[in-house]
Order: sequence, then structure tokens, then C-alpha cells
Amino acid sequence: GPKSIAIVTGSNTGVGFETASGLAERGYHVILACRSRDKGEAAADRINRQLGSFKHNGEHLVSQHFVQGGSASFLRPLDLASFASIR
Repeated sequence: GPKSIAIVTGSNTGVGFETASGLAERGYHVILACRSRDKGEAAADRINRQLGSFKHNGEHLVSQHFVQGGSASFLRPLDLASFASIR
């Protein structure tokens, strides 16, 4: 069936990162909601590398060890303290 989706705020560090990583390991597609694009993209790359999924030259590749089917992505900066950031 279709993958479950989770959105995790503050997911570039600490408890938020561990939560996002754990959900991805359990097969969720996790959207990282972070204020910083650089930190959000780095966290998504770190989670995907841990899972064995990675991008090469912009193309999404999956290693043979990638079994769970989870993944992480960062779409755009999100600052919940700023209404201009929320759509």
C-alpha cells in the first residue's frame, strides 16, 4: 500500500531528529519541518544515508540494503513563529 507520511517539526537536531529518523526506519516518508534550509537538507541526507537511500547528481538512488522503504525529505523552510512561513 501507500507509504504513511509524517511531518516532524524541529527535525534537524535532538529529539525531533531522532523522532524523524525512527519513523523513517519504520517505513514512513518523513517531511522535515525546520527553519533552516541548510540544516533541514543536511538532516534529510543524514537520515536517508542511514537508511541506505541517497541522491547522486540529483537522482534518487537506493542501495540493495534499503529494506524498510522509509525516507526523509525537506521541502522548504518553516518557522512556526512566523505566519508568513505557514501556508
